[in-house]
Amino acid sequence: NTVCSLQKWNGHLYNWYNINTLQPLIPRYISTVDSGNFIGYIYVLKQFYNEIKEITDLERDAVPVGQNLQEMKVHGDIDFPLILYPVTLSELYFRLIRWHWHPEIELIYVVEGKVDALIDEESFILEPGQGIMVNQNVLHAFRRVEGYESVFISIVFHPRLIFEYGTASLSVKYLNPIVNNP
Repeated sequence: NTVCSLQKWNGHLYNWYNINTLQPLIPRYISTVDSGNFIGYIYVLKQFYNEIKEITDLERDAVPVGQNLQEMKVHGDIDFPLILYPVTLSELYFRLIRWHWHPEIELIYVVEGKVDALIDEESFILEPGQGIMVNQNVLHAFRRVEGYESVFISIVFHPRLIFEYGTASLSVKYLNPIVNNP
């Protein structure tokens, strides 16, 4: 709407406008090259829009997050708080899983290619057969290593699946030292 409301000369946009008043700046200048560039930019934006509107939510944003980067996705359910995700980073729109955190523990196992696991301020390049554990409430992301397919399995589960919190001896001896030491 803004472009349509701008003052023009014989249908052509002037080169420069005041961004507050939208009035053409002096000297009023018209350039066919700049007009052609403008049309080219509009065409590219239209093509980008046509491509992105067909991208599924999963491809666009595999991990929806809130303002504090907490993941908004629920993993499993109250009775069985575990889920397994096969992930191929090259199929995701930005070829990555953005920075996020969640109250669950996440286990990553690389199946093919290489994966760059970013955990807190460290980067770990994982190869097939290797894995990593991401503790609960720890900021992390995953990105594709250029030239590799980057396929992995993500197992996300709440610690209560293994041990209920409290005074149970197994929980106190084995789980709490891990969970309480991000």
